[in-house]
Amino acid sequence: MNLQSLKTRFIGSYTFLVILFIIQVPIIYVIVGGMNQKYVQEDIAGSLRKRAVELPEILNRHILTGDESRKAAFKTKKAEYDRVIKTLRVGSEDIPPITNPELLAKLNLVEKRWGEMKNALDENMKNGETMNESRAIVQATTFPLVAKLNSIIDAEVSLKDPKISKYINVSGLQRMRTVKLSYLLERYVTSYEDKTGA
Repeated sequence: MNLQSLKTRFIGSYTFLVILFIIQVPIIYVIVGGMNQKYVQEDIAGSLRKRAVELPEILNRHILTGDESRKAAFKTKKAEYDRVIKTLRVGSEDIPPITNPELLAKLNLVEKRWGEMKNALDENMKNGETMNESRAIVQATTFPLVAKLNSIIDAEVSLKDPKISKYINVSGLQRMRTVKLSYLLERYVTSYEDKTGA
């Protein structure tokens, strides 16, 4: 076998492989780029599920604790959810918009459900703040009332009058009921936290 012809065949095969690789590079780039876009869309769409779970949790913690920073976080998360849906619909610099009709129909359904959920969350925020105001009023009035009942009991005891002494137990019972009612209201408001902590 001629060494020169073998060398020529080898160089020819090598050149053909190089040309084939160069031709494939743009095709691979387009395919991988398309896959990356799809994965970015899937990734950002998947984040909606996580956000939908986080929002009620943040709201519940705000209602239970009255922490205003959680209220701010709640508003931020709501705005982010709106932004993610808009990005999936119209796209951004890094994320192409969803154009597949089947996926668009699903996105429309998610957007509709999000509207319903957002209304429910806002309503719960309003109700939670009303409940917190009521709880604060009960807490603010419980101790002054107990103090008044203590002074009544002290006055009844100091009189040492047998006719009045029978009212000491009644006043003590009222004091106990006042504290118990306040405690039960607090337990009712925090019952969600107790269940999740169990």
